[in-house]
Amino acid sequence: MTSWPTKKLGEVIELQYGKGILRTDRKLDGLYSVYGANGELDRTDKYLVEGEAIIIGRKGSAGELTRVSGKFWPSDVTYYVFGNKHVDIDYLFFFFKSVNLPKLAVGVKPGINRNRVYEIEIPLPPVGEQKKIVARIEKQFAKIDEVARLRAVSEATTAALLPAALHEIFSSAESKGWEIVTFGNESCMQIVDGDRGKNYPSKIEFSPNGFCLFLNTSNVRRGDFNFSRMDFISKEKDELLRKGKMMRGDVVLTTRGTLGNTAYYGPDVPYEAMRINSGMVILRVNPHRILQDYLLYIMNSNEFVQAIKEANSGSAQPQLPIKVLSKLTLPLPPLAEQKKIVKKLDVLAEKVRALQTLQSQQAADLKALKQSILHEAFTGK
Repeated sequence: MTSWPTKKLGEVIELQYGKGILRTDRKLDGLYSVYGANGELDRTDKYLVEGEAIIIGRKGSAGELTRVSGKFWPSDVTYYVFGNKHVDIDYLFFFFKSVNLPKLAVGVKPGINRNRVYEIEIPLPPVGEQKKIVARIEKQFAKIDEVARLRAVSEATTAALLPAALHEIFSSAESKGWEIVTFGNESCMQIVDGDRGKNYPSKIEFSPNGFCLFLNTSNVRRGDFNFSRMDFISKEKDELLRKGKMMRGDVVLTTRGTLGNTAYYGPDVPYEAMRINSGMVILRVNPHRILQDYLLYIMNSNEFVQAIKEANSGSAQPQLPIKVLSKLTLPLPPLAEQKKIVKKLDVLAEKVRALQTLQSQQAADLKALKQSILHEAFTGK
């Protein structure tokens, strides 16, 4: 490849501007695709261009590539380009991928000036040789894509391991003679509401630091806390509130907006004073009847999430009133059995995390391998 002549792209191709399309010309079942910066944007019965081409994101998802054939409409946030007697369209497509066009984007709303693209040098073997290079790349990419497909199947299988184990707990409860209790069973847990009285803090009373962390629903994710954004209240304000103060060992559950997210206020949470807002409740367990870890696993099961969806009050903003939550049920084996279940689930969860880390790394490796193939194809190195 290094012995082949090179030219600046501006000497070989022309990036043509896409064109805006009227909203009245857009149809969900239209004959032709309307392309935006990152793929198909809409459909229409009109077309602007016909041929074998590449769509390049000009604004927004600048530098993203879409290979197109036939009749199509490139929108005004795109460039489009055809092959010619000097450059095969698929050779050009893979070359664009090899040079990482998105890195050329600049501005608050990232955009690419085509003059910057024109300055890039492209090796230009004869078109017949270009087609051979494309065929080799496609053959190698097909093998990588098959590995990626199998990895995706493996990812789905891995993701299903813990839900399957939790489903077994629910489905075997009756045959094992376990007790079925409600969340309102006071011998098992206490449901603690947040303070909704006259002293409920207003936005102007929040600060980015202070005595007591006042949780909002964005702080509670499925299975853990998220402290990327926090509101604090003063000690004086905290003392005025009657309900909603958390204790170590509490489980918090979101009951408004995004329903069913949970987190455990364990010893590793770095805030000594925490309160819930009116969009969540505290579940304070009786440790002689139910383990916090067991409760958390149950509440993160698909069965519990589905039960919450079905119990949703149906208002414009999803809500789970305490009186409804109190009627939801969970299987309750003896405490010794709960400990065994938690131990088994902890081991399984750790294996799942390890597998998912490995699978994520494999995905990154496959992506890097494609870039390596492209680099070699266009540099000869």
